[in-house]
Amino acid sequence: MRDLRAAREEALLGCDLFNDRRERNLDAFIAHMLRAWLHLLRAIATKERQAREPQDWDLRTHLRRYIPDDEDPVRANLEFFLGLRERIEHRYSRRRLQLVETLVAGKINALLLNFERRLVSEFGERWSLADALRFPVFLSSLTHESTQLLQQSYEKSPASVLRFIEGYERRLEQVVRVSEAYDFRIYLMPKASPAARDLPMEFVDLSKLSAEEAAAVENARVIIRDRRVEAVNVSRMRAGEVVTRVQAAFPAFSIYFHTLAWRHFGIRPKSNSPDPEQTDARYCVWDRAHNDYLYTEAWIEKLKAELNSDPERVVESWKPPRPEPPDEPAPSAPAEEAAS
Repeated sequence: MRDLRAAREEALLGCDLFNDRRERNLDAFIAHMLRAWLHLLRAIATKERQAREPQDWDLRTHLRRYIPDDEDPVRANLEFFLGLRERIEHRYSRRRLQLVETLVAGKINALLLNFERRLVSEFGERWSLADALRFPVFLSSLTHESTQLLQQSYEKSPASVLRFIEGYERRLEQVVRVSEAYDFRIYLMPKASPAARDLPMEFVDLSKLSAEEAAAVENARVIIRDRRVEAVNVSRMRAGEVVTRVQAAFPAFSIYFHTLAWRHFGIRPKSNSPDPEQTDARYCVWDRAHNDYLYTEAWIEKLKAELNSDPERVVESWKPPRPEPPDEPAPSAPAEEAAS
């Protein structure tokens, strides 16, 4: 029972730290949740009369024994946080960790929910965390600027952390990446109910819906997903789209001319720059999620205005100056002159 109580207390302490607006300590939350899982798996080992073995085991060893499937989304979620903790612990300011928190919020939800489900399934409802935790209120998710906040988090988060997140997910199978046990994301929809005794918030378990109800939920997901995709970066374009738009007025314009233009005006750094976000935001932004640059409507208008007078002369002015040929060496003096 000692490990079981410790598991519960570690999880609650992690949530207390995470929900404290004065702290918002992501790395502390992860550390306590990983310890909570370690104690939980030790308690399971004790229950299965394997207590003599795992006291010296670390969490990774426990995972291989008690979640042996490499493609189990619960294990993928835990191993994600094991790797993330190694990269953020005692390294970044609270502000930078808040940016990372935005990127991994769904995985944080899954980490806690997976713990709660395993705890209750192994030891019963009386050990549940439900009576001690409340649904958090994230007002930023209720604003129209929430997608911009997410984009800013991608642009300003530590590069090493982003490389870890993107690299880790590339190794996962699609079925793991979309599992709610790996990354738990939700839609918040207002619920109209005149009944005073009705719950203000309900969790819909998709596995318990009828075929018709599941179809209705999926239809709502598609509508929301389509609207969200339409809204993100709606006024920004890739280079090919910029060229097509400019070609409508200047048919000879090409991707080569576009490259000359952005280099000439210095609106973005060169490819493979260590600081890709150093752009002129009026005309260009770095899209970290897709690893490319996006251009604005103002950039198209600027190109058209520049080309309006004399396109050939303007494009020629965008080309970098050719280096001057080296001076020819002076002819050597004849040997007899040198000797005299």
